[in-house]
Amino acid sequence: MKLSDHQSADELEIRVQERTAELEKANQALRAEIFELKQAEKVLRQGEQHIRLKSESILSPALEVANLELAEIIDVQVIQFLMDDFYKLTHIPMGLNDLKGKVLAGIGWQDICTRFHRVHPEAFKHCLESDIKLSVGVSPGKFKLFKCKNNVWDISTPIMIGDQQVGILFAGQFFFDDEPLDYELFQSQAKIYGFNEEEYIAALEKVPRLSRETVDTGMAFLTKLANMISQLSYSNIKLVQSLEERDSLMDALLESEKRERARSDELAAVLDAVPAAVWIAHDPGALKITGNRLSYEWLRLPEGANVSKAAPEGRPETYKLFKDGVEIPLSDMPVRMAASGKEVSNYEFDIVSPDGTMRHLLGNAKSLRDGHGNSNGSISAFIDITERKRAEATLAFERSQLLSIFDGIDDVVYVTDPFTYEVLYANKAMKEKFGGELVGGICYREFQRRDSPCDFCTNPIILKEKDKPYHWEYYNPSVDLYFMIMDRIIKWPDGRDVRFEIAKDITESKKAEEALKKAHDNLEKLVEERTKQLETAYNRLKESEKGLAEAQRMAHIGNWSWDITTNELFWSDEVYRIFGLNPQEFKVTYDLVLTYVHPEDLDHLINAINEGLNGRPCDVDYRIILADGEERIVHTEAEIIFYEENVPVQAKGIVQDITERKKAEEKIKTLANALESSDDAIVTKSLEGIITSWNRGAEQIYGYSAEEILGKDISILEPANLKGELKQLIETIKQGERVKHYETLRLKKDGTLINASVTLSPIFDSSGELVAISAIARDITERIKAEKTLVEMDKIRIKEIHHRIKNNLQVISSLLDLQAEKFQDKEVLEAFRESQSRVLSMSLIHEELYKGDGTDNVNFSVYLQKLADNLFQTYSLGSKNIRLYMDLEENAFFNMDTAVPLGIIVNELVSNSLKHAFTEKEGDVRVRLCREEKNHEISKPFFSLTISDNGKGIPENIELESVESLGLQLVNILIDQLDGNIELKREQGTEFRITFNVAERP
Repeated sequence: MKLSDHQSADELEIRVQERTAELEKANQALRAEIFELKQAEKVLRQGEQHIRLKSESILSPALEVANLELAEIIDVQVIQFLMDDFYKLTHIPMGLNDLKGKVLAGIGWQDICTRFHRVHPEAFKHCLESDIKLSVGVSPGKFKLFKCKNNVWDISTPIMIGDQQVGILFAGQFFFDDEPLDYELFQSQAKIYGFNEEEYIAALEKVPRLSRETVDTGMAFLTKLANMISQLSYSNIKLVQSLEERDSLMDALLESEKRERARSDELAAVLDAVPAAVWIAHDPGALKITGNRLSYEWLRLPEGANVSKAAPEGRPETYKLFKDGVEIPLSDMPVRMAASGKEVSNYEFDIVSPDGTMRHLLGNAKSLRDGHGNSNGSISAFIDITERKRAEATLAFERSQLLSIFDGIDDVVYVTDPFTYEVLYANKAMKEKFGGELVGGICYREFQRRDSPCDFCTNPIILKEKDKPYHWEYYNPSVDLYFMIMDRIIKWPDGRDVRFEIAKDITESKKAEEALKKAHDNLEKLVEERTKQLETAYNRLKESEKGLAEAQRMAHIGNWSWDITTNELFWSDEVYRIFGLNPQEFKVTYDLVLTYVHPEDLDHLINAINEGLNGRPCDVDYRIILADGEERIVHTEAEIIFYEENVPVQAKGIVQDITERKKAEEKIKTLANALESSDDAIVTKSLEGIITSWNRGAEQIYGYSAEEILGKDISILEPANLKGELKQLIETIKQGERVKHYETLRLKKDGTLINASVTLSPIFDSSGELVAISAIARDITERIKAEKTLVEMDKIRIKEIHHRIKNNLQVISSLLDLQAEKFQDKEVLEAFRESQSRVLSMSLIHEELYKGDGTDNVNFSVYLQKLADNLFQTYSLGSKNIRLYMDLEENAFFNMDTAVPLGIIVNELVSNSLKHAFTEKEGDVRVRLCREEKNHEISKPFFSLTISDNGKGIPENIELESVESLGLQLVNILIDQLDGNIELKREQGTEFRITFNVAERP
């Protein structure tokens, strides 16, 4: 029953009670007023039932008094009895006429009137004229004395119904006893009207002679009688009308109660049928609470019991209510809050039974209010969302797992809107390479550092061919990286087309490719093959077409019923909401429902309905299109009720909006497909190391199928010499650390060892607790082989270069020697010899490098020994005995940028000593190379090179910076090139001390 219906019944009852009280008061006044006329009252009461029955046949509460006839509202026979008795006492003739002159009752009418006056047409006109004059102008309770035109006295008093006159009470056809009769007048009238004079006068003689006192006394009684008739008739009419009104109201009340009982029974049946628990609080304090069948079933209480924990008869302990793990106090229970006037919406809580069973509920609680707006209870409805909560937890875990796996992938993965350029998703690798959160930003700003869209953007290409991936290679100058990219258009969960991109960092491959090309032309084939391998690996990623999807939103359920025999369809408000309709504006029909079904799903739905009508279960998912064009997915379950001989008569069921759940399922399927198509091994393992998931990439890399490996310990992939390594890595993850690009060895099913790069990531559940570990492994065996090959090729290349340079320098030295033979000038010959020695010093360096390990570092001490020996042989002085002393640091390895300038410097200074320092027959030349204390300011080794002789020395007046000798000028230039210092001492011959820093080979 609706609240408005209760209010209408209450108001109707109040009106009946008030009206009954008014009638009772009127009857009491009426009885007091006619107390003095008991005899007349007794007679009138005898006719009251007759009056009522007669009035009921012609009156209704809405009928106006002005339309009533006097004969219809009085009992003429009772009035006639009264007149007869009164006439016996007073002998006063009387009559009761209506306003049309019709005589309803009368007594004592004289022959002079009945036989003469009212028989003759002309005389009768005088009678009617007298009746009319006597009928008007008389106030209620008064009387009028009048002599008619036929010269007989009459008296009248009005009969009133309310303020409306309906008749007149006459007394008359008499003469006063104190007045003489005018016989001549009546004889004249007899002649005029043609009456028999003798008979007419005889009738005249019979007319009563009354005293004025008798007339006055009689008229007082008749006036009161007329007034009594008026009031009693009016009261009876009003009483009849009131009774009719009350009976009508009572009939309406009974009909309303009947409808309410039917509605109540129907509502109870609906409440027991809906898959929701409904509780009703019957008072503001929620001391009495009842519910539908499902509510008692969930609370483990008998149906009809008072389930209120605040009930005076005691607190039921069969159930407990919790919110967020804390028991709900009485004051915060939704039914009680709503009963006190505070409505509750979308309230979630748990019911825990004594056996530990817990249900998670969601619903609303609304206040019930009386006619004055005061809360007098509440009603609440809750649905069981336990399974939905479990599904949400599962989806959250799977989503966390998938996102963790995506974040563990080294490749860049992101999603953008091709029209607004907004970044919708970016994985961890993307954020690390480009910095920042990225999501919500504009792609060309975040990735390219541009203020406008890129001119090389592939959006137009992939939008034109949405079902095809687009592969391309790109160098990004903002991060100095090369990428191999796959772009395509996919559907985002909200239905729009978005750009999905996977980009592999191929920077190292690019660098390796360039290095291999520079090393040797023959390496181009290897680089080409490796590039093809990389392209093949990324072509396999084209199956990853969809991004992350949203988690499902709360399911909404509505109930419906269909009377198949009458084709009447009932929807709850929730079903209207799902279809986007207003219950007040639409009367739903079966045909209307079908117009909202997606055309592609219409046959599917109709077939499911027909199967249900044939006795098979009806459980179907289908799409609907709302009035605004929005497409939703709904789930319908129905139960068909059959009559005899399997005749379907009624269908009942529910409709649930499962759009968000379907989107979530599609999202998870998309992510799972993307992971399954990856060439990397993506594995999930428990915290104990047990393998729980295994993708195709893992099957290809390790050789085990998913059936063979699932449930096994991850240590099955460890080589014998690395047993326990994976356990240590798992412990590292448990400590909150991450393992990224860890290179190690792994064992395949066939016993083969492979090089692998492993990244481990934690997987958390919806509460943030670590529950598993994701491992992504990539086979880098080919990369390792290529890197080793490249190193060996570099060594060979470098040695070959040094060998060729040494040979070229020797050729140059020989050319200088041949060219010198053409000149006789000593200065020219000396110049050639100096150039030859310089070339030789550089040739010796490359010879040492060629003999070495293939690097660009030379053992400078060994090189100095050979260089000095060659200079002494070149500048042989014949009879002079010049000795060479060398004190050299062991294992002093310098690179080419240091060794070549130092070699030329030693060549110039030693050759200068041999040519110019000695005038005597003997002398000493000393070369010393030693490591000094480390220069802490620049964190490089600090060396000193000292070249000295005990010859004649350089004069004091000659400054080293101003010497015109080409050799010494060259020495100064080379010292500046080394950022070194040179000191000249002249105490005992000549000493050059050179200090310098060097990047020494470790």
